[in-house]
Amino acid sequence: MARITDRLAYGLGAATASFVWFFGLEYGARLLQPIFAGPAAWRVPDVIISIVMNLLAISLRVRFFAPAQASFLTGAGFAIIEAAATALRPSGR
Repeated sequence: MARITDRLAYGLGAATASFVWFFGLEYGARLLQPIFAGPAAWRVPDVIISIVMNLLAISLRVRFFAPAQASFLTGAGFAIIEAAATALRPSGR
């Protein structure tokens, strides 16, 4: 009986979290619509996304091809990247 209640609680929690997430996205989009109306406002998120993607690419490049020299990317923000690179690295290297 406990398994049924656990699954029901999990399903209700997932449905509630999904509703809250998508409601928050819609509400946030409505609030930010006037701010992002012009093309100049999109430069800030574009620059931030560009920086994050380039750091990710550099980190993966360093981890795959020069793992011994990759000590400059040891911040907490790169822990997930390091774990993914380690998991994806070919076993022969």
